[in-house]
Amino acid sequence: MRSNRRHVLACLIAVLFALLACKGKPETRARVGETVTFEDSQWEVVGASFIGNQIQSFGTDKKTAGQFLKVDFKVTNTSKQDETILDHPKVFDDQSREFKVLDDQAMYVHQPEQTLTLESLPPSMMKRFTAIYELPKDAKGLSFETRALSAFGERRKVSLGI
Repeated sequence: MRSNRRHVLACLIAVLFALLACKGKPETRARVGETVTFEDSQWEVVGASFIGNQIQSFGTDKKTAGQFLKVDFKVTNTSKQDETILDHPKVFDDQSREFKVLDDQAMYVHQPEQTLTLESLPPSMMKRFTAIYELPKDAKGLSFETRALSAFGERRKVSLGI
């Protein structure tokens, strides 16, 4: 009987250690200005700032009860073939809420800035992009999600410091 108890206790301890090992280290996040490297690309968030609750385009204003966030970033395609990113980077807050770029962001991004929408990324070339997000006023602890160019590729977050 004691042998069975010891065996069960040993198994429970082994499972506990296995679970702790699986949890791994906490995710380390890059910061604005740091390069995030994947197998097929490099990303760098150049800057991020709140731009108010109203943005303007050619005679059109867009307002929100929250706030707009502008993120400037660079992507370098380090693969050997031309790539296109169809899934725009998302922004997350400290409540794990997920925010996507504005559907009509191209109307509010002015030259020479450009959005990632259907942009070709030639091999070995860096391109700079701008993304605009609509966030609630209480959004804080923001991070920007970078990703490998390959379908279903790895994703990593960059702390925006705001």
